[in-house]
Amino acid sequence: MPGEASTGRNKYQEGTAMKQKKQKKLFKMPNIFIIILALCVTAVVMTWIIPAGEYSRIQNAAGNTVVIPEEFSFIAQHPVNLFMIPSYLVMGMNSMAATIFFVMIISGVFQVVIATETFDGLTMTVARKLQGKEKLIIPILTILFSLLCTTQGINTLIGFTPIAVLLMRGVGFDAMTGVATVILGGGIGFSCGALNPQTTGIADVIAELPLYSGAGYRFFCMAVLLVPTCIYIMRYAERVKRDRTVSYTYELELRENAEAIDLSGRASLNFRHVLILLTVIGGYIAVMYGSIRLGWGVNNQSAVFIWVLFIVAACSGMKADTVIKEFINGAKGVVFPLILIGMASAISKILTDGKIMDSCVYYIAGTLQFLPASLQSLGMYLAQILVNFVIVSGSGQVVVTMPIMTPVADIIDLSRQTAILAFNFGDGFLTHILPWSGAVMSVIGVVNVDFTQWFKFAFKIVMLWAVIGAALVIFSQFIW
Repeated sequence: MPGEASTGRNKYQEGTAMKQKKQKKLFKMPNIFIIILALCVTAVVMTWIIPAGEYSRIQNAAGNTVVIPEEFSFIAQHPVNLFMIPSYLVMGMNSMAATIFFVMIISGVFQVVIATETFDGLTMTVARKLQGKEKLIIPILTILFSLLCTTQGINTLIGFTPIAVLLMRGVGFDAMTGVATVILGGGIGFSCGALNPQTTGIADVIAELPLYSGAGYRFFCMAVLLVPTCIYIMRYAERVKRDRTVSYTYELELRENAEAIDLSGRASLNFRHVLILLTVIGGYIAVMYGSIRLGWGVNNQSAVFIWVLFIVAACSGMKADTVIKEFINGAKGVVFPLILIGMASAISKILTDGKIMDSCVYYIAGTLQFLPASLQSLGMYLAQILVNFVIVSGSGQVVVTMPIMTPVADIIDLSRQTAILAFNFGDGFLTHILPWSGAVMSVIGVVNVDFTQWFKFAFKIVMLWAVIGAALVIFSQFIW
């Protein structure tokens, strides 16, 4: 038997490097920076081609600025100068400054929380409690990762992936099972976007809605999606435990000669960790209450998380220098995505100054109005899916599409909350099987899982997400 394993490892080792090279050649996508610049140029060209027009606008009872659907008129052309693009990029970043700082603060706070090993302790405590009940580890970890990614992207979970893989191997499953709990669990949390500042938070600001005001239904959507996902992963894990050769990562298991891990020396959840978790939860409750009941803006919400930082630092027992270093690392990690947010907002500014933003709204709304009322939200959802193939960044997609989709929703008498949910799902689901998604490739790369195998494993469940998501978007029309 040892000889067979060695022979198997040698057999598959030769082709590994070749497969990885082929993978890199097969999937090549331009950098998102280049895509945004190309879209800026496209937007400028559109101001010369698309007829300019504008809607009359009023403030409704809720204080939101809305278009008057019946009062659209074409006006004189206002083409934008191509050489003004750099100025628009700067204006875009300036216009999103408050939101950019808000996201940086939250990212810095979460990096401090991660550095306290609170989430490690929580994961390991759960694993110890469930020793001997291996199947239950799958839904517990999937739900935990999903909850964590209600506020972050799955790139936050890269450091947890080796732990998840080791745990799954240790109880008789495989690396794919561990990766699935991370990407699929985190993917559901991110795609529903209940508390995500980089997607839902920005969309709420653009749509002039209280921050996270639709969180209740989004948590319901998470629960609906988690049930089939956990069943899917558990059924796969059971098959692997019965017959290792059916594993999508069988070759990897042979090469790495996976062994069980000893949990006794790992971090446990302690009193400090519990205080830190309660502080973070309390911070989000305060932000939601303040936004919905007290009319707080982004600056107030940022201040809440600075208080969260102070309390977490006090509870952690870490030195002040360490806390500051971790905070800076967390904030620094989102600088590039946040620059892209500012850059992408330049697109809507170009369309607005070129007087074709309303024209785009007019044509899109006219197209959607051909659909039955119950399917108009589905049309918006499918449009967001198509955009996602070009702009895989959620924070980039939200600032490009929501300035258009918000007034479209008003015109076709669709809730702005539904428009945001259509964006969340359209941006989120398929991202987790796209080879140009940097977050997904990082998660599987850190544990040497091949993308082709990941795609084969995840394709069916992600397609099921897309179908369930369509039903949830349509249903949202009746509750919002």
